[in-house]
Amino acid sequence: GSTEHQLAGLKCQEKYGGPDDEFAEREMAFWSDIPSDASYKSPFLDEGEERFLTFEPDHGGWNNIRMGMETALVLAHSMGRTLVL
Repeated sequence: GSTEHQLAGLKCQEKYGGPDDEFAEREMAFWSDIPSDASYKSPFLDEGEERFLTFEPDHGGWNNIRMGMETALVLAHSMGRTLVL
């Protein structure tokens, strides 16, 4: 039978006519909850002083700018810095 993935809620066959749900869960689910991730502290995190990371978009296409901003956001979060746009 069809079982729902714990996090993703995949229903490929029912909603989109795609592969059966068991196959989708086994082969397409790319995320799983790892409890120890919530307590991980980045070695670059410095909680003693407020620090900043700046982001200035270049003159590239929209998708390149978006990917650069996503990277800056993740870096700022992992290092405990304030992202300045």
